Amino acid sequence: MDSTVAMVCAVDFGTMYTSYAYSFKENPTAIFCPYWKDLADLVSDKTPTSMLLDKQHQFVAFGYEAERKYLDLVKDGNAKDFFYFKSFKMLLYDKIRIERRLSIETTILDVKGKYVPAVDIFSYAIRYTRDCLHKEVEIQSEDIGWVLTVPVIWGGPSKQLMRKAAENAGIKTNKIMIALEPEAAFTFCKEFSDFEQRAGGMDVFSPRQRYLILNARGKVKKGAVDVTVHEFKSNGKLSNLSRECRGHWGEHMVIKAFKQMLTDIVGENFLNKYCKLYTEHYKDLLQNFKVKTLEKMDKSSTLEMITLKISPTFSLEYEKEHGTDISSRTRGTKYAKTLTWFGDKVRIKKDLFDTFFKPSCDKIIDHIRKILDDPNLNRTTKINIILVGSFSKKVIVQMAIRSAFPQCRVLIPEDAGQAVLKGAVLLGYDGSKHC
Repeated sequence: MDSTVAMVCAVDFGTMYTSYAYSFKENPTAIFCPYWKDLADLVSDKTPTSMLLDKQHQFVAFGYEAERKYLDLVKDGNAKDFFYFKSFKMLLYDKIRIERRLSIETTILDVKGKYVPAVDIFSYAIRYTRDCLHKEVEIQSEDIGWVLTVPVIWGGPSKQLMRKAAENAGIKTNKIMIALEPEAAFTFCKEFSDFEQRAGGMDVFSPRQRYLILNARGKVKKGAVDVTVHEFKSNGKLSNLSRECRGHWGEHMVIKAFKQMLTDIVGENFLNKYCKLYTEHYKDLLQNFKVKTLEKMDKSSTLEMITLKISPTFSLEYEKEHGTDISSRTRGTKYAKTLTWFGDKVRIKKDLFDTFFKPSCDKIIDHIRKILDDPNLNRTTKINIILVGSFSKKVIVQMAIRSAFPQCRVLIPEDAGQAVLKGAVLLGYDGSKHC
């Protein structure tokens, strides 16, 4: 990338959500992450990786705005001539599994089975992000360098697709960098974290050290977890020692276990009916649960019960349908000693709450163990495990991995959820070392 740029903006097109961040050359580590308004008018630093085009394949909307407009079109019966792409990067993962590679000719299927070139979809998304940035900051286009993140599994032709998309969006070739997600995460950890201080002064980022980088995203319906192994070379580069391995073992598994507990108590039919009748109350319940999963619940915590707010309509509807209160029903289940109801709240014992994470943690730990047992890895070299991504912020996940791999140093940056994005910004100022 051109080293004369005054600003670097990085874009992380996630499988489900997209975000961007930027900083100025005079203070590259002061990184700004803009916000969008979601469908409930709440602010979020991510927007859905969704796109809406008209019948001429022209851009209509991206992100939350695309979701809003498409829902309105469907309600009004006018969606027939539009192209709607939801989670379009996830569709490219499916393409890679089948075709083994992407190219400039790769197409993406919309929700109704209509094809559009992937390069056009990404070009519109990049142009939209560029326009958002110019609304945020007054700066000339030629003074901005752009970094686009891609997974390790994406080969040369796939990177070329992203580069071509950026060029089609009006960005000059010398202002574009394609950065690998693990490398961006590593750069963020190396620059921002105080791991050396926490490790008693030991240099955790010296040449020849090896790192298993686990990127566990939070806002993903399929709970994507990507794992790669790298070695830090003396020239400052990361050498890839393994293929990227992806599994769907993230937050969705925790939510699934929580829903199973509710189903065990009230039954599947009631839960489905409640979801339809009180959709917003049900969404609030799941959101409250997600917030509770972020609370500090390690061995130093004195918290024995987790209190979860739940709409009174839940217990009222149950009693109306079954003729008995939900507390009495709970006392007749295996949760009699671990869960109690109090009006608009449910109290869950910590031991029960921890079990919601067990299926996910078991899968992640099993996968890490298989990678570390690979005979092609030099076992004489100690491996550091770096946890990034929103799901890595869960203390229960961190504790499970530390406990399973006491022989490894487990490193978790303070801002794990933004590690890839912010690291990509930093990479933009060192373009000579990267693709």
